[in-house]
Amino acid sequence: MQFVTGCKVIVVCADLRTVHATRQLPRCGVETFSGKGAAPSETEPIAVPTYDCGAVLLRFDNGANGCLWVSQTTAGRKNCLRFEITGSRQSFA
Repeated sequence: MQFVTGCKVIVVCADLRTVHATRQLPRCGVETFSGKGAAPSETEPIAVPTYDCGAVLLRFDNGANGCLWVSQTTAGRKNCLRFEITGSRQSFA
């Protein structure tokens, strides 16, 4: 957003968390983007050592506020990037 707007982020407040402490790892290869909906038959539980969800509030140098939602747990949203800029006279998405 800094590149798109030309405004710099000067303050950040974030709530980061691990939603699922364990996940099921397929024992065989899975074709993620093939469109094949079959779930793997054999899995094993693995620990998740990182954050997989974050809600972030931003303040820009011109006084504008921003928010950012980052999630690796949102079903059906692989590699999805969206942004919206809303102003007093128009909006852009």
